[in-house]
Amino acid sequence: YDVFLFTPDGRCVYTVFKEPDFGTDLVRGKWRGSDLGEAFRAALRQDAPVFKDFAPYAPSGGVPAGFVAQRVADGAGRTLGVLAFQMPVGKLDALMQDATQLGKTGESYL
Repeated sequence: YDVFLFTPDGRCVYTVFKEPDFGTDLVRGKWRGSDLGEAFRAALRQDAPVFKDFAPYAPSGGVPAGFVAQRVADGAGRTLGVLAFQMPVGKLDALMQDATQLGKTGESYL
């Protein structure tokens, strides 16, 4: 649904949709306690992607959203920022409900 780029100090410098979270500060700002804020901080502490399960997300009108975030580093390992993706529950649900190509007894798992 959306893509975010954060500076190492938590400032949102890019989003696709420019919702109210654009320009926010995930360290001290209004949405620091959101799942996106938690994913941002966790991504800074590790090299593996961080996943946050679906929950209402206020900047997107309270619609449930999940997040995946990853620290971005240069060749020397210095943190350049965090890249995050907001996953829309509706599109994932539709994908999982599509039983075409699964036969009579097929199941799908996410």
